[in-house]
Amino acid sequence: MTPMDLATSSGRRSAVCVLLAAAALLLLRAPGAAAQDHVALITDVDGNVEVAAATSGSFVRAAWGQQLFEGDRVRTGSDALASLLFADGNLLALGAGSSITISQAGDRAGARAVSGEYMADASDLTLHRAGQGEIGALGGLRSGGSGSRIALEGPRNTRVRSANPVLSWKASGDFDIYMVEVLTEDGVVWSTETEETSVAYPADAPALEPSTRYLWKVSGEEMLDMVNSEIVTFEVLAPGQLQAVKDGEAEIATMFADDPESSSHLYVLGSFYASEGLLDAAIEVFTRISHMHPDSAMPHEILGKLYSDVDLKDDAVQALRKAVELQKQN
Repeated sequence: MTPMDLATSSGRRSAVCVLLAAAALLLLRAPGAAAQDHVALITDVDGNVEVAAATSGSFVRAAWGQQLFEGDRVRTGSDALASLLFADGNLLALGAGSSITISQAGDRAGARAVSGEYMADASDLTLHRAGQGEIGALGGLRSGGSGSRIALEGPRNTRVRSANPVLSWKASGDFDIYMVEVLTEDGVVWSTETEETSVAYPADAPALEPSTRYLWKVSGEEMLDMVNSEIVTFEVLAPGQLQAVKDGEAEIATMFADDPESSSHLYVLGSFYASEGLLDAAIEVFTRISHMHPDSAMPHEILGKLYSDVDLKDDAVQALRKAVELQKQN
């Protein structure tokens, strides 16, 4: 499935640019670690939290999104907290002055459960296997942008909740007026002209049909010249799909009712959005996580994958380069 293929029977979307993903997936592997399934993932870090790999024994600073393997040890400082999301669906909070040795069969006393469906969604974004030589390809990645002076911001190759989405773009240049067109493969559905750089699809326009792939583009008039944007797609959720998203949001909110602002909550929520094809929403969530944990590489890895899915190659390359930079620093 490509980033343009939004309609699937299961409502799942997992297309990722292979080269970008291959580069990203290697980043948080411990140097020299054998190929194995991680046992847990660090989904919250607050204060001095350290990890010692089973293969080294030396404690180093922990990072959000860091994968933990059998025999790794985690310890928190006197004023620190951490959360570990285990592959079996248990989310374990470590209080101040705590320590734990990671084990698939370890004690999970006090852990809360994250349902298997949401764990599967999260796993899609944190696969860890990649060939050793593939990370070198990152330095050769180049822009995948359209090169147009009109850049479409959103929605881009994503599902949307509203049947009246706001179409937005940014422009380099002094355009007198913009023409916006929404199309299907059969032709133009709706068009308008505006001097602004965003417009909402109006309620009195032909209704956007759920589960139909729509394309949209913008043309800018400048003097005697006309500049065209690229063409991107979006799809409106059907009522049943929208209700399923709302139910999922409510269930995830209930899981984290005692700590709704935690990055563990955001991680599960953002993974859920990505799996449902709500890529714009997923990007917003993982951008928040990247701001909460500015020294961690994993949020930028995930953003790189998501940017690739919506065909923002410049942003994808920038995110993965940032991840590489942070990984080297850590």
